[in-house]
Amino acid sequence: MRVTIVAEDNVVCVEEHCETVDCSSLDEEIQAIQWYDGRGEIEYKTDYSEGFPNRKMNFMIVDFSPYQYLVDLWMIEAKKIPPQPPKISELEERGGIDVP
Repeated sequence: MRVTIVAEDNVVCVEEHCETVDCSSLDEEIQAIQWYDGRGEIEYKTDYSEGFPNRKMNFMIVDFSPYQYLVDLWMIEAKKIPPQPPKISELEERGGIDVP
């Protein structure tokens, strides 16, 4: 399974299908988490506070379980039924359509 988590954007992508998920519980230094079928890495934000770019090296991971809850939240979002378009009768009631 391919997973990309972009913390700052609150985006989780599983196999290229992306959903908005609250990632605020992640460490504030994390920029992204990449997972590729059994291995992955944590990418850290670049810190410019000292006038030059400073960033921790990516951290390799072999256990995705600490981040699985974000995929679980992604699954909830992915299963949501998209809003249905209004019926003609509803549009008529709102005055938004004239049907001859």
